[in-house]
Amino acid sequence: MGGLVTLLPFTYTMFLIGSFSLIAVPFLTGYYSKELIILIGYSQYLVSGNFGFWLTTVSAVLTAIYSSRLLYLTFFGYPNGNRNTYNSIHEASLIMAIPLVILAIFSMFFGFFARDLFVGIGSDFFGSSLFTHPNYSILVDTELGLSTNLKLLPLFGTILGIVSVILVYFLFPILLVNLTNNTLVRIIYRYLNQAHYFDNLYTNFISKPLLNFGYITNKVLDKGVFELLGPYGFTSLFMTASNRIMSLDSGHISHFAIFIILGVFLFISSILTISNPKYLILVLVTMLFL
Repeated sequence: MGGLVTLLPFTYTMFLIGSFSLIAVPFLTGYYSKELIILIGYSQYLVSGNFGFWLTTVSAVLTAIYSSRLLYLTFFGYPNGNRNTYNSIHEASLIMAIPLVILAIFSMFFGFFARDLFVGIGSDFFGSSLFTHPNYSILVDTELGLSTNLKLLPLFGTILGIVSVILVYFLFPILLVNLTNNTLVRIIYRYLNQAHYFDNLYTNFISKPLLNFGYITNKVLDKGVFELLGPYGFTSLFMTASNRIMSLDSGHISHFAIFIILGVFLFISSILTISNPKYLILVLVTMLFL
């Protein structure tokens, strides 16, 4: 047996109460809400209702299995972590323990005492805050129209799930080892473990194409075309033109005279050829920046 039960008795107790309520052990709060939800589906007397009933019943069995497995692997299984991690384990602080105790008390007793108040037939606790159309008021059929065997079926399935976990993990753990040696079981396990390969399909056909598209748009458009035609391109253009014009500065007086004459000639030509003063101002400002 693992040592976490003796190291963390309070945490184990909280886990045990929460798991049993989630599993829907009779007289705990989770039992009343979960069983009612399951039975309401069947009491509709529709194909969709029957499908929902059997689907939720199987889900209840699976919930019992994975919750029981969680308790075993966490508190009774062989420790797989390093020694330093287990040495640093401690109980929850008081500020965390108080809410857990309150939730545990409600998980144990609230459903038993408040069932008729919340979901009892004819209860007007919610008043008109929750309107239910008469065509969908099926609590009477759920309580009085279903056989006892149907009502107890989810409970029997829950017990079967708990017993199967006890048998597999406590009494016959070698069964799991033998199952992993079977090729078909490994294929089924891999399929279920990969969530029906939904994550792989989503990653390969949605996430990766979107990431590749984002990379292309970032490199080609944002860092490429937009910057080349935008601030970076204009800055490079003006810097290149300025450097070329500065390279014409040789320091000779004759060259200065030629530049002055050409400048005056261009200025006069601009005044004579450009009729709109706005365009003339634009040309002068451009020459100023150059």
